[in-house]
Amino acid sequence: MLEGENYDEFLHRALLDNALMEAQSFMEMYLRYVAFFSAREKFRYSNTHKMLEKIKASKSQIAKEAYEYLTSNVYSKCQKTDPKLWGDYLTELRNTTTHEKQLELSNHEVIYPLGRSRTEITYQNQPIARFMQDIENNIVFMLHSMFQILYGLTWDDAREKIKQN
Repeated sequence: MLEGENYDEFLHRALLDNALMEAQSFMEMYLRYVAFFSAREKFRYSNTHKMLEKIKASKSQIAKEAYEYLTSNVYSKCQKTDPKLWGDYLTELRNTTTHEKQLELSNHEVIYPLGRSRTEITYQNQPIARFMQDIENNIVFMLHSMFQILYGLTWDDAREKIKQN
């Protein structure tokens, strides 16, 4: 049975592994959707680079704009540019944990806004929950930005149209 700090570390590793898997799975499904919607390409497998290349090869203006956004803001690997963007980083982390390699976690004292502090297990000096919230924030921002590219409407305009119906 796990006890004390080992139990806490196990739970944080499980949280991180699960969150990385879910986030990467969502990104792969979303790319399939974008590839189908913008380039009329169907994928039965997940290969980010191949999906982006098919989107790039499409003559559709929507596909061109989607490719430009995704390779400028999410995945730089296809452009072979540095620095890596958050989508590359997410894929790399998920691949690392999926292949049973452990990420290096550490203990850091985290000071909360009201002045209280607590020792938490962190990844890259960030509490695990905060680290994963940053990835989720990037995904939401991507969806917000891609909405206008794919549908020709801003997020707010779409909300207004829904209210009207």
